[in-house]
Amino acid sequence: MTTVDWNTRREKAAASMSTQKYSGPAGDTWSTEKVAYLRKRWDEGAEASQIARELGRGYTKDMVLGKKRRLGLHTRVIYGNRK
Repeated sequence: MTTVDWNTRREKAAASMSTQKYSGPAGDTWSTEKVAYLRKRWDEGAEASQIARELGRGYTKDMVLGKKRRLGLHTRVIYGNRK
């Protein structure tokens, strides 16, 4: 039985994910411009559903959240009542 080096596997997976294009709606992909837009809007504090609407037809909140997770963007924590 071999020992699995999880750190090495994680690094290889991260490297391959950074070069892959993810299919979006109707065969569209997460282009460099769309990823840059997602990063910019996320850093500005926009909600995932709003970003999805701004990206255009077929993009969903879940697609935006999945891409955000794969990119390693921070998760915002909201305390108390949101206004």
